[in-house]
Amino acid sequence: MRFQVTLLIALMAYNSTSFAANNLKELRIANQLKDHIVIGSVEWLALENNKFMALFAETETDSQKAVILVHGMGAHPNWPNVIEPLRTKLPIYGWSTLSIQSPVLSSKATFNDYLETLEETRARIDKSIEFLEELKVKDIILIGHSFGAYAIMDYVANTEAEPALINEKPRIHGLIAISLTGQKKPSGFNPLDTIEKVTLPVLEIYGGSDFADVKDTLRAKRLAAIRAGNKNYRQSKVSDANHYYSNSGGTLIKKARGWMKKIITAANKQPTQ
Repeated sequence: MRFQVTLLIALMAYNSTSFAANNLKELRIANQLKDHIVIGSVEWLALENNKFMALFAETETDSQKAVILVHGMGAHPNWPNVIEPLRTKLPIYGWSTLSIQSPVLSSKATFNDYLETLEETRARIDKSIEFLEELKVKDIILIGHSFGAYAIMDYVANTEAEPALINEKPRIHGLIAISLTGQKKPSGFNPLDTIEKVTLPVLEIYGGSDFADVKDTLRAKRLAAIRAGNKNYRQSKVSDANHYYSNSGGTLIKKARGWMKKIITAANKQPTQ
């Protein structure tokens, strides 16, 4: 009961003048998850006007590496087919994970509606980095699925305008964008514009039976990365996967581990600036 009251107060502290998350929906998600988290712990990270839930799973090694996970539209930080396998298994291989609750809107919300939450998501990622910094984490990879894949690209596209934010410790070394859309919307939104602003290494993972806006725009996304001067933009296919990667968690973990190892190894060989 105490948990529910505290949680309700935290969620109702959102700034009512902004396009914020659905408070009651986040409350329901938290109540549903809190008794079913076996691996890791529930953390509450505070912003200026609100708090949000995150699930932290610490590696048992003395590694200073961590992954921040960002789920898709209307999902949660323990989403079973993509987020949960990465969240719970990567710590075995030396990567702590922090899976955050992204802003959630009503079930009738559209993609364009969710675009209005990106500023809030950026703030949540910033706070997540601060949380990891307090734990002496130095090396970070961002991983997002579906809309979360676009959200992490958006975060870096905006953050790279301030190089000091990227170059400070802890440092973001790269992004894994799982099922990233590349399709321009009738509203004028064009994700290729964002890809053109990202110069950090990117691994784009997509399913063999993924959505058309993911698969049919693979070439366009590669060309956008080339225009950005990003020589470390890679695409990798999970042949038997759909957009939700049902029963493909093991493959996602293998691809993520291999790529992250290469990125961190390369980063550690570079002279400190």
